[in-house]
Amino acid sequence: MELGVVDVLDNGLLVSEENQSEIQITNQAMMLIQQLIRKYHIELLDVSNIYDFNVDEEEILTFTDYFLEGIMKRKSVEEKLEMTKEKIEKSKLCIKKSMWSLRECKAILIEEIKRINEEKINLVETFLLINQEE
Repeated sequence: MELGVVDVLDNGLLVSEENQSEIQITNQAMMLIQQLIRKYHIELLDVSNIYDFNVDEEEILTFTDYFLEGIMKRKSVEEKLEMTKEKIEKSKLCIKKSMWSLRECKAILIEEIKRINEEKINLVETFLLINQEE
């Protein structure tokens, strides 16, 4: 699989074209979560008039960013592991094919050596017969 670099995230991960749609979906989900957090914050402001809650929107947004970043990093690691597994499987298959080819070559060479040895014996016998007749 050929990776085309489409985007470099602030944490240095390379993202392939295949993952671009997943990142867009994640970004949209993150924006939705941020909107919901803002709505929740507004609701908390309404409640805080009754109860004195101290909620810092920036802290919640920071936590959300770290949380989603962790999910993206884990997904990236899983994808890299899967790609590595596929490469290993392809390499194993290639090695098996090479071993099979080498076995075939070995069998052919053994047969050729037998043929040459038989030819050599025939030549020696012929030479001895010719020398005996003389």
